[in-house]
Amino acid sequence: MHQRTFTVKRPHWQILLGIFFLLAALLPAAPAAAQDEEGSARVVLAALETEEFPTIHLYLEAYDPDGKFNTDLQANQLQAVENGQERAIQQVQLFEPGIQIIVAFNPAALLANRVAGVSGYEQMQTNLVEWAQSQPADTPSDFSLVTNTGLQAIRLKDPMEWAMALHNYQPDLLSEQPDLNSLNQALDLAAEANPNPLMRRAILYITPPPNTTQQTAIPNLAGRAAQQGVKIFVWMIGSASTANTAGGQALQSLADSTGGQMFTYSGYETLPGPDDLLQPQRYLYRASYTSSIHTSGSQTLAVRAALEETPVESAETTFDFSVAPPNPIFLSPPVNIERTWSRPAQWREQSQLEPQSLPLEIVIEFPDGHERDLARTSLYVDDVLVAENTRPPFTRFDWPLESYQSSDTHHLRVEVEDTLGLVQSSIETPVTVNVEAPRGLFNNINVSQDRLLIGLSLLVTAGVLAAALVYTGRRRRRRGSRPRAGRQKVDPVTQPIEIRQDDLIRRGVKNNPSPSWPRSTDSPTAPARLVRLNEEHQPASSGSIAIIRTETTFGSDSRQAICVLDSPSVSSLHARLWQTQEGKFVLADAGSTAGTWVNYAPVSTHGVTLEHGDLVVFGRVTFRFELRSPNRERQPVVAPYIEE
Repeated sequence: MHQRTFTVKRPHWQILLGIFFLLAALLPAAPAAAQDEEGSARVVLAALETEEFPTIHLYLEAYDPDGKFNTDLQANQLQAVENGQERAIQQVQLFEPGIQIIVAFNPAALLANRVAGVSGYEQMQTNLVEWAQSQPADTPSDFSLVTNTGLQAIRLKDPMEWAMALHNYQPDLLSEQPDLNSLNQALDLAAEANPNPLMRRAILYITPPPNTTQQTAIPNLAGRAAQQGVKIFVWMIGSASTANTAGGQALQSLADSTGGQMFTYSGYETLPGPDDLLQPQRYLYRASYTSSIHTSGSQTLAVRAALEETPVESAETTFDFSVAPPNPIFLSPPVNIERTWSRPAQWREQSQLEPQSLPLEIVIEFPDGHERDLARTSLYVDDVLVAENTRPPFTRFDWPLESYQSSDTHHLRVEVEDTLGLVQSSIETPVTVNVEAPRGLFNNINVSQDRLLIGLSLLVTAGVLAAALVYTGRRRRRRGSRPRAGRQKVDPVTQPIEIRQDDLIRRGVKNNPSPSWPRSTDSPTAPARLVRLNEEHQPASSGSIAIIRTETTFGSDSRQAICVLDSPSVSSLHARLWQTQEGKFVLADAGSTAGTWVNYAPVSTHGVTLEHGDLVVFGRVTFRFELRSPNRERQPVVAPYIEE
């Protein structure tokens, strides 16, 4: 009954249109859609990421000559062309960024025409519903449905939910007036920001042929879609010959200018699967390479791919990029460093200045916001390189302090170089090194309180014992000088015999003279001499030592030293003094125990140049160095004694 009523009420133009479609169905079927002519392979640079610079990520598309997406691309087939220089691709990965799929219906009476009892709208609806039901639930794509009356479903993540929305949309096709409203709304929805900026956007526009008024608006819509990067696929309801009409040509231009396709459906053709249409948009390659950009400004980038025998290259992309060298900063640098004499655990160990080194730390900032690997960090003190790191950790240094024997202010600077070859230095930081003055002979001896008491007790005991022995000896001598008549009478053998020294001397027998120390070897022609001083720093009676040799050695052992100093504080070979070709005198310690000092400063084995008037101390023996023809006299500086 319903079928009959529908036929009676149909207008005459619809009846004629139905006859037209019936005749068209009897004719040989034309190609269902305009196919792309066979072309060449191509590669498209879709996007790039610089957040992980110097590693740059590329997003690209690769197509074979038939326009199908190449899903088997390898890293060795790709090269990045950065500012005209080839850079190797390190890795490439194929992934699905997802597609924003928008189906836009432009309902009209033409979609109600039936073939084999099924309308064109029902055929398309069934095709889309079955396709949606075949999609995985975790697909990265989203789905929307737009009609001339508004948005029916917006970015649904569940394909089954979208299939239900398609199934529930049942327009009154006979009363619908076709227009471009659904296509306009679909472009508005596609213009909104995607949750994933790499998602593709595609519109499937289902429509009858547009009228003359609509044809004039289609180029503007096509330009808008191309600007947004939206591909438009058109399913046009009509006969094969409709594709050659003005309306068909307008829709074909809409699809071609946006990178989509047009399919003309009369009801007898097999509708293409949406997967076939969306396959080129479903995938994307993510490739990575190490950039060599080292200057800020405009940069160029392209991708070269070996897809055929002849490599193909994408269009060149220009982008702005800022790069700056890393900035090193000292982390809590010291203002003062105190170097003091240590207290050795063993009394035989030699005291030394501490600390021997100082740890320093830095932080490294990247002003351009791109943290990257470093090639080296270098520490300079007074513009002299003292430490360098060529491997991690790059932020730590040990500043050696052994060479600083006197107080002074030094300037620290650190220099950083990254893997791009960019170099930057920190500002100079002043640091004062204070060196404790030596405390004399016993500075090198560390004696605990208990040991000191024991030593003093032994010293007192030895003194008492020596005094007793001296007293006893003197008493015996006095007794021996007195005549003992009784004993002489009794036993003359046991009586003391008086020996006169004068007689021995007259006979040529002389006592060994006690060694005079040091022997005076003064010479009026010597270029320099060492004058012996007493405790008040006044010339002693023991005289002076003339420096007449090119090199003179001092010590307590005559087999090792030229000048013998008989003192317990003097080592066997204590020090060396030599004259340079320029006529200067250099004094050096020879590894002595008590040390050699000039003006109360310790002398190393490398030596120190003497000047007229310098105080020279070997252990506890003090001299004044004098030149025969002095230019000037250096005044000794006495450092105050600091009680710990």
